Amino acid sequence: LDSLPFPARHLIDMKFYISHKGSASLITTRGCPYSCIFCSTSKLHGNRYRVRSIESVMEEIELVLSIYAPPSISFVDDNFTFNKHRVKVLCKAILKRGFDFPWSCSARVDNIDENLLKLMNDSGCEEIFFGIESGSQRILDRVRKGFKLEQAEKAIKLAKKFGIKVTVSFILGLPGESKETIRETINFAKKLDADSYIFSFATPFPGTELYKNLEKLGCRVVDRDLSHYTCHYPVMETEDFNIYDLQTAWIEAALQLSRKVV
Repeated sequence: LDSLPFPARHLIDMKFYISHKGSASLITTRGCPYSCIFCSTSKLHGNRYRVRSIESVMEEIELVLSIYAPPSISFVDDNFTFNKHRVKVLCKAILKRGFDFPWSCSARVDNIDENLLKLMNDSGCEEIFFGIESGSQRILDRVRKGFKLEQAEKAIKLAKKFGIKVTVSFILGLPGESKETIRETINFAKKLDADSYIFSFATPFPGTELYKNLEKLGCRVVDRDLSHYTCHYPVMETEDFNIYDLQTAWIEAALQLSRKVV
């Protein structure tokens, strides 16, 4: 990846590429070795995990900070903490360079530990995004998420121990979804006491295993307009849940979690 040039930010108006939270995005790795059936990452970047050198990442950070001076940086890697040793080296490099900026990232709940979180926080990590996706272990196993709900609870408690804000996401309408599993998800979300929550709708992106095996998984597409495939609209039904049930479930989740749903 070091052979590729940095993104050509000078060719665009960067004000459109700074997030609503004021973050400039930066990618340090590509690919994800996991096999969640709903995720399009492996179709975009492959299953092979590839990394940039720490030196290359430091150079891009310095460039972004000096030219654009964003309030914060968001590392938008598919799986930022997959290689925990590499993240520790990166954090130490940030500290050694004397950089002083808040940053955020996405991580799996089974790819962090206490020592890693402390070093991340020391180097400026202020927020972590965890994709949990369901409060039903049965649903998680069916979509091959690959971790246990207990690991999610532990990870969030550890992050909050170091003052790191936590955003968690859940997907409504995954294969096997029912009123019972929706109830499990909402109750589990409340139990986590995260700082913010994102509830989206299961979306069968072309090329994913979910898309290829819809009938086998008991799902049915009811909207084939790809402009609606944003995860903000229900476009797929399960055997037990239609799109109206899903919309009702989203409203119920938002009401029960008060103002924490974003």
